[in-house]
Amino acid sequence: MKRQTALEREYNLERADTEILRYVRQHTNVTPSMLARELQLPRTSVHFRLSKFEERGWCEKKKVRNLSKWSLTQKGIELLVRSKTKLSQMSFIEGAESFEETYLSLAGQAHPCRVYMFEPSEQTRLFTRHTDEVAYSRVSDLIKKHDIVVEVLFGERSVEHVLTMGVTVRKHMYGRPTIAYELSDEILNFDQMIICFKEDVYFFNYSTLVMTHIQNKEVTDNYRTIFERYRTFAKKINFNEAIKP
Repeated sequence: MKRQTALEREYNLERADTEILRYVRQHTNVTPSMLARELQLPRTSVHFRLSKFEERGWCEKKKVRNLSKWSLTQKGIELLVRSKTKLSQMSFIEGAESFEETYLSLAGQAHPCRVYMFEPSEQTRLFTRHTDEVAYSRVSDLIKKHDIVVEVLFGERSVEHVLTMGVTVRKHMYGRPTIAYELSDEILNFDQMIICFKEDVYFFNYSTLVMTHIQNKEVTDNYRTIFERYRTFAKKINFNEAIKP
């Protein structure tokens, strides 16, 4: 018998509830029939659970012809993110899901803002191997929709690794407001990707698939200061043109 997760304990959920939430996160605009078939659950149970999620603000539906299609709300995405950031060690699948959920949460902010990222080449290489192209396409669409400026310090081989990604995901990445700088990996020698967002810092290690989240203004400001210092001797590059399909 599977152990109850922290998310299930905190919100009094059953395993079927969390399976539905995660499936809806991974496959936006799903129908109850699809959920019932893929998760092998009774259709009436799926309808009931989705309605409860809608009442709690985690899911929303839209009518397309005669079909009800469901997606996670921003609140639902953040719920899944919070449940993962409390963990220090994750399985491969949990780690990959956690990264995608966090990206969706950050990109889903409705207010224009700037995100600062440190992305060493090795982390980019591992990212291109582990990322879910469908989920990341949604992230890029949200970045463009909400006018989020992503300012990135890339390792010197990062663009080369991005070019190995599929044309579809690169089409979504192309044209988003990215300010990019290239820096030697001898200088940008972090063993993880670092994202500074408002008063939060996220550390992603794509080698071990562990995520750490620090919510502290002073720590975030320190990393922004480091970013600005590195940026002064980095080479500015046109990231959009470099990855153009």
